[in-house]
Amino acid sequence: MKNKTIIAVSILTLVLISGIFGFLLGISFKGESNQNDSKDQNGNRYQMINVNENNIIIFDQQTGDYWRRFIPSNEGPTEWEKEKSPINK
Repeated sequence: MKNKTIIAVSILTLVLISGIFGFLLGISFKGESNQNDSKDQNGNRYQMINVNENNIIIFDQQTGDYWRRFIPSNEGPTEWEKEKSPINK
C-alpha cells in the first residue's frame, strides 16, 4: 500500500511539473512572437536573403515584391568595408 502511494504521488508530481513547464514555455514563446511582429511593423520593411554565394534576394515585406541580384564569383571586393558617407561632409 505504501509503494502504491509513493508511485501515485510521483506520477502526480511529474504531471504537475510537466504542466507548469509547458505553461511557462508557452508564455515565453508567445511573448517572443509578439516582439518580432511589432519589430517588423515598425521598421524592418526589407529582408535580405542570401541564397548562395552568387545570388542575393531583397524581399519587401509590405508589398511582397522581391529583387534578385546575381554577383559573379571573384569580381570586386569580397569584404565589407566602412566608407565615408556622402551625406556627412
